[in-house]
Amino acid sequence: EFERFASRGKQTLLYSLFDLAQTDEAQMAVVGLATTVDAIDMLEKRVRSRFSGRQLLLRPLADTRAAAAVIGETLHVSDDEIKGVLSSRHLACMADEDAEEEAAADPDLRRFCAAWQQQVDNILKAARRSKKLQHRIE
Repeated sequence: EFERFASRGKQTLLYSLFDLAQTDEAQMAVVGLATTVDAIDMLEKRVRSRFSGRQLLLRPLADTRAAAAVIGETLHVSDDEIKGVLSSRHLACMADEDAEEEAAADPDLRRFCAAWQQQVDNILKAARRSKKLQHRIE
């Protein structure tokens, strides 16, 4: 319920989450669901300056399965995206042709991506059973 956090006076929680998400050490995503298209406009200037994510505007969803499908598609990290991140990380250290091969073998990022996908799967399972989400959709 993004609007509830955005309508608070200080918006300290949102500021802290968005600020943390911008650091190099943070391996996180902040997902906020709102029922209005102008929810970002409700943010204080200092909070809005920390918000650098993307917004997905959706038509009303039929049920929690449809919501889970949208969430899953949005949070899924494809192999091509992993290769792109790995290649850019390694480009500073080696020739272009070696970067992708080296990147594909990066065990830390592979473990992170596997853990990320497991957490996404957990979120989707919870979303499909969520009474609160079902109430928001209806």
